[in-house]
Amino acid sequence: MIHAWISVSQEYSEVTLLKEVLRNIGVHHEQGETIAELQRKLAETIEGKSFFLVLDDVWNSNVWMDLLRPALHETTSGVILVTTRDDQITRRIGVDHTHRVDLMSVEVGWELLWKSMNIEEEKEVQNLRNTEIEIVRKCGHLPLAIKVTASALASRALTENEWKKYFGKYAGSQSMLSDEIEGALYLSYDELPHRLKQCFLYCALYVEDSIIQRDEVTWLWIAEGFIEEQQGQLIEDIAEEYYYELIHRNLLEPDILSFSQARCKMHDLLRQLACNISREECFIGDVETLRGETMSKLRRVTAITNKDKLVLPSMDKVEVKVRTFLTINGPWSIEDALFKRFMLLRVLVLNSSLVQSIPNYIGKLIHLRLLNLDYTGISFLPKSIGSLKNLQVLSLRWCHDLHTLPSAMTLLTSLRCLDLYGTEINQVSEGIGKLKFLTRLSDYPVGDGSDNAVVQDG
Repeated sequence: MIHAWISVSQEYSEVTLLKEVLRNIGVHHEQGETIAELQRKLAETIEGKSFFLVLDDVWNSNVWMDLLRPALHETTSGVILVTTRDDQITRRIGVDHTHRVDLMSVEVGWELLWKSMNIEEEKEVQNLRNTEIEIVRKCGHLPLAIKVTASALASRALTENEWKKYFGKYAGSQSMLSDEIEGALYLSYDELPHRLKQCFLYCALYVEDSIIQRDEVTWLWIAEGFIEEQQGQLIEDIAEEYYYELIHRNLLEPDILSFSQARCKMHDLLRQLACNISREECFIGDVETLRGETMSKLRRVTAITNKDKLVLPSMDKVEVKVRTFLTINGPWSIEDALFKRFMLLRVLVLNSSLVQSIPNYIGKLIHLRLLNLDYTGISFLPKSIGSLKNLQVLSLRWCHDLHTLPSAMTLLTSLRCLDLYGTEINQVSEGIGKLKFLTRLSDYPVGDGSDNAVVQDG
């Protein structure tokens, strides 16, 4: 039997979803394949077979009706399990059986609260029993909200007055929040130190249900300047402490299968909160739809497009102050204008796009601290890259057409991480070892490139 578990979410991409189904069932797909090609490949794979498919967190019936059903009609037999918060979805799909999940009871919610505060016995908080109904109600009977609230209350005195004072802060923030559940989550966010708030909000730039890699997101935080340096401690280690603190506070969910919690996700309710708080400065979507006045306010952008080319909006006479520009499952190509209009960029991530060259103009992005060109088709880096004196991270993983690095690399005096994993470099720059801040060097050949010696994460 063929089986697959797919997290759909509100912001799903049809191409990405089909690729994820194929990946789940062990079928390779090529970059640039169309929806019709992917559907045909799926249909050919499952023809005559039975299947079990889980579609988790469905918000639009078209996921099944228009996208997956045409490809799966050739199966001998199949079972589909759909989870959704919208009754209309089940009606449109035409499910055979519906199971409604009850809300968590007050008693169970109360037990989850005090146990999540690392309290061993209920008698330690027996004096707060009268507040249990109010707390569980404000948390919408949701385990996530209860656990996040518990993390915030853990640092406060175990008195009814202290807990009521904590929830009293909600009244002052109601105007910007959509409901009481978001209000309970907001209070936990509001308890964070300023720098942790920045790191938490930044995670919303990842699309819904994305896997967040610890080593990736901490470098992004460093490049944005969110990490407060401390004497005698590497900034990378401090960034990791921030990451684990957000997990400890239940604001990020660790992947239980990853070693040392090196991967995590952001729950959609927390991501919704983060998007709400940062809506004036952050944008996730098709940048072509943005207007000039909106662009002038933005500081961070995640560009999502199903088109062959990423096209930027008209920005004549608009002062653009974007610091982070990310692409998701990159477009086929990107306008060179990107490098001329976003002069204040600190973070530029173009990974998994079919970008084949980087214009010489990139040397003008003097504020750039992180450049990620993983899985791109670049065959060379321009000499002007040596002008990026503030560049701390250069990631060139799995760039199959890239085999040399310019001598200008030795001018990157702030470089801390050079990642060449999966990229076969056979000509190296002398003097790379003199970069005094370089703390991570992955898959960099030693010597003149004639041997197979490689430095691994050292």
